[in-house]
Amino acid sequence: MRNLLARLLLVPALLFGLAGAAQAQTAVQQSASQLNAGIVCAVAANPAVNTQNTLTFTVPAGQSLYLTSVGVNVVADGTGGTTLAIGRFTSTNLQSFEIDVSFAGTVNTQLGYTTLANPAGLIKSAVGPVSATIVSPAGGAHNAYPMFACGYFAP
Repeated sequence: MRNLLARLLLVPALLFGLAGAAQAQTAVQQSASQLNAGIVCAVAANPAVNTQNTLTFTVPAGQSLYLTSVGVNVVADGTGGTTLAIGRFTSTNLQSFEIDVSFAGTVNTQLGYTTLANPAGLIKSAVGPVSATIVSPAGGAHNAYPMFACGYFAP
């Protein structure tokens, strides 16, 4: 009888021990999303000729915009183009970020300039709520200024 009682007590102890061993396995920690994945983009495509163009991000409260890429273009239409000795793309709330270009203004030509910033986002906006903008040069006869930019929001 004593042997039977010992066996009955041994079975739950073994089951409890196995359950404990199953729970003692190493947990897998999932990594957080990569912040610099370029999750927000703004595009000012197909702008009218003879018009200054503006690209705008609305930065949420308590956040900053970290730009990871910027692309600007100067395009002359089929009628002509305006020469730009220095065409300056300026910014607001982006640490005075600027891109200077020169453009011959020849009919049906395009100048494209793309910069890929450090993936950590070297170009950082002011803390929101603000509008972070990139503005093209003043409208030139027969010139258009398409632009794009991508980045992410973080504190």
